[in-house]
Amino acid sequence: SALYLSMKDPEKGIKELKLEKDKRVFNHCFTGTCVIDWLVSSNSIRNRKEGLLLASSLLSEGYLQPAGDTSKAAAEGLSDTPFLDLSDAYYYFPDSGFFCEGYSSDDDVVLK
Repeated sequence: SALYLSMKDPEKGIKELKLEKDKRVFNHCFTGTCVIDWLVSSNSIRNRKEGLLLASSLLSEGYLQPAGDTSKAAAEGLSDTPFLDLSDAYYYFPDSGFFCEGYSSDDDVVLK
């Protein structure tokens, strides 16, 4: 949880962005690549592979949530790792005020 608080730090943490993909706008989110880059720059991990393990743990513990089809599919086990180090895999903090504009569906539920 200390790492989570560091990640959410408004000054030094992961920057929450407004990202667009497939005619949908994702507010208060960030990419998988941003998470791994931040973990490397904060000296929390030694390399990107270690970052994937740590980020996957944060995801399974509920500290990160998948946003969008790419990251949701990975979180549901359709990829080698639950967390993706990709610029088109979007994630958000559960208490960030995340919301998606544009196309939406009933299956946009928070994974527990």
